[in-house]
Amino acid sequence: MGVLNVGISGLRVSQAGLLTTSHNIANSSTAGYSRQEIQQTTAFSNFAGYGFVGQGANIASVRRVYSEYLTNQILDAESNVGELDMYLSQAQQIDNLLADESAGLSPALSDFFKATQEFAADPSSIPARQSMLSSSQSLVARFQALDQRLTEMRQGVNTQLKSEVSLLNTYATEIAELNDKIVRATAVAQGQPPNDLLDQRDQLIREINKKIQVSVVEDTGGSYNVYVGTGQPLVVGTKSYQFIADTVSSEDPERVVVSMFSPNGNRIELAETLLQGGELGGLLKFRRETLDVTQNALGKVALSVATTVNAQHKMGIDLAGAFGKDIFSVAQPTVLPNNANSGTGTLTARIVDSDYRLDLGAGTITRLSDGAVTGFTGFPAVVDGVTIDLSSGAVGGSDVFIIKPGNALGERVFAQSDNTGDAVLTSSGSNLQGLPSISSDYRLTVTTTGLRLERLTDGRTWSGNDMTDLQAKLAADPQGFLLDWDGGVAGLPGDTFLIQPTRNAAKTLAIMLSDPMNLAAAAPFTTSSALSNEGTGKISTGSVLALDPNGVPLADTVTITYDAASSSLVLSGGINTTIPNFIPGQDNKIMVNGLSFTMSGIPADGDIFTLEINRNGVADNRNAMALGALQTAAVMNNGSATYQSAYSQIVSFVGNKTREVEVTGKAQQTLADHAETSRQEISGVNLDEEAANLLKYQQAYQASARIMQIAGEMFDELLSLGR
Repeated sequence: MGVLNVGISGLRVSQAGLLTTSHNIANSSTAGYSRQEIQQTTAFSNFAGYGFVGQGANIASVRRVYSEYLTNQILDAESNVGELDMYLSQAQQIDNLLADESAGLSPALSDFFKATQEFAADPSSIPARQSMLSSSQSLVARFQALDQRLTEMRQGVNTQLKSEVSLLNTYATEIAELNDKIVRATAVAQGQPPNDLLDQRDQLIREINKKIQVSVVEDTGGSYNVYVGTGQPLVVGTKSYQFIADTVSSEDPERVVVSMFSPNGNRIELAETLLQGGELGGLLKFRRETLDVTQNALGKVALSVATTVNAQHKMGIDLAGAFGKDIFSVAQPTVLPNNANSGTGTLTARIVDSDYRLDLGAGTITRLSDGAVTGFTGFPAVVDGVTIDLSSGAVGGSDVFIIKPGNALGERVFAQSDNTGDAVLTSSGSNLQGLPSISSDYRLTVTTTGLRLERLTDGRTWSGNDMTDLQAKLAADPQGFLLDWDGGVAGLPGDTFLIQPTRNAAKTLAIMLSDPMNLAAAAPFTTSSALSNEGTGKISTGSVLALDPNGVPLADTVTITYDAASSSLVLSGGINTTIPNFIPGQDNKIMVNGLSFTMSGIPADGDIFTLEINRNGVADNRNAMALGALQTAAVMNNGSATYQSAYSQIVSFVGNKTREVEVTGKAQQTLADHAETSRQEISGVNLDEEAANLLKYQQAYQASARIMQIAGEMFDELLSLGR
């Protein structure tokens, strides 16, 4: 019977080999399937006195050909590919939108300033004025359209997050169910692996990893515990913890967030930085790194255009002789308190854009936009986050300076021409100039020791013991806005506030003027030379440097008399002062009480020049020219960028980011392809190899059958001996 048993064992092994090979062939196209092979061992030998005699073959196990190392490589690469592909598909939409030659902002900006220049060329023309208003409205519409498209993309991200999370939860539930099946099957099979179930679970891990990067830990029972982020459980044994994306952020009502229930049943809002990799991570990263920055940057351009055009327009007078009003509405920063705040403190944020008058004699700094007065106690002086300091020289006791922090660096401080000192002052940029080139939102947190402000684009922080201390820190490192507690009531420890300095500026931009007659093309004063003058002295048409209430508008006609003996100009009437150190034959730039003009030539002693209110400015285009000059003025990014270059920076940022993600994505796809190829070489089904195995097992089966046949013949011979 020994030979017969050996043949039977061979038949069993060959049959198992044929079944396994057939199973491989049938699943050659099944996703995630790993090639299986039988683990064949020899049966226990019998000792026959002369040695051990073999008893055939056994099957120890059917194992899958599997490489954990290659599988982990694939998981890492596919997670990165999923993230980058999702990021790229979203970023390309913004890139195409902003760079479009007809739908982008550049054509609207160009048309606006073209209309402004035509208005300046013919300031009395009603059609030219109407054209400027129409171009202003078109510019507003373009800002709003771009912002609306970005808002739609934000809503699309919110919707897609919900879809991705729903699919993620489905995978997590299936993995938990497979964990249960695998544990049960392994127990029933006394430790033998249920290969097909293991493959199904590994494939689900790959699918879920494409949605979000996960880490997997196998426990002693064979279950997979799946974690995301810094260890947040998604699947533990046979239990899955569901993600939730059906609510908005507690600090931003336009932002859908991902939450999950903890093991104790509490709902936890997950920080976006914890959810990395995969399509879900790509969506969140795109929203955080590109969409937020782009919408904020667009708002910053809108805010800068509106604020600076308004400021210049209000320096001129319209056809009725009234000072100009705001052309555009200007939005202030949005401050959103967290819904979980326990305190009653209300945080306010402001962007102040104004010129200032520093009067050393009066010891005051006057904000010229609204007349607010701050006491001057010495240098450096800080007002509205703008720092004014002494660079060189010495000040006179009654010197006056006009501070224009919105100008480019080096063009921000103007000494009044009748100053007695030789001081040179410097000024930091305005709030608008202080807005970072990479636009960001901020989060203020009330801590047990004070306040902490975080810039969300890069995580940089500023800390202060209280609001006064924090304001001082921000004055030294301006971020473009001013913070304070409304009514002095501070928040409680743990309270947070989201600050969006420019997020809604493009959305809320609007036209404030409707009557073309109200456009202020003229300057509010005129200059002239007396007909009786005997010298060659000349006075320029002049312009308004700042809306200094001491000079603009003029209270009375100002006469300027040249005193040859002291080489000075004596002003009387609306302005009573003496300007020394007049140099005949040169251009002498005069600045007094916000008015700026140039005296040149060689006046004779007693020659008279006048400044007077502009009572007929129909053909005057000085303020319109100044409006047109804003097109090339460096009014953004601390005096380094124009409107157009700031917008170009946005386009460049998005384009470079899109290209970066595209190139990186291709590289990651190559790595994923190589890893999958390596896995297939080991774990994949090779039909040629399986065909050879079929022949091998078929022949082994036939040989085992022949052994059994021989055993039968031998038995028949033994029986025949007894007959």
